[in-house]
Amino acid sequence: MYQVFFQLFCQPPGPADLEKAREGVEALPALAAAEGLRQALANPGASEAQQEFDTLFSGELPKISLNCRTPADKVREQAFAAAQLRSTPRTVGELEVLWLLADRTAQALLDKQISEAASYSDLQGRFLASHAGECLLCLSQALRQSAATFYAQVGVALGLLVEDDLALLGYPETEPSA
Repeated sequence: MYQVFFQLFCQPPGPADLEKAREGVEALPALAAAEGLRQALANPGASEAQQEFDTLFSGELPKISLNCRTPADKVREQAFAAAQLRSTPRTVGELEVLWLLADRTAQALLDKQISEAASYSDLQGRFLASHAGECLLCLSQALRQSAATFYAQVGVALGLLVEDDLALLGYPETEPSA
């Protein structure tokens, strides 16, 4: 799911981006976050999604910042390094790192590399609990409070995913700071 969110936040989504996101979500199990994202993706046309993206995230004074508040966080730097990505100040990087760490965990499990899978899973959990969870829950909250139609629903689904993953990985709830 993090891959789908990454696609929706890295640039204004065009028709191909929305179709790819719909296909990605259809393959997911019936989790609350996946259902919320399916509902969000069921309605918008590309022009509506692009217009909302531009209104919310573009321009000199965006309504919602996609910049991370603490890009020099130590666990964040470790997570970016493990995902083999260069750190970016944009929160969209958190989504890409979480997607890649989850993917690497799954691949390591398929390859029966249990210690490697545990290492990736542990880093993903620490990253969510100490940094990414707060960043993404703040973004989720800002989107839910916006007047947007599509991205407000995306924000609800993002919040559900982060909360579910924190619980699944055994970390206490992370509350977004005001």
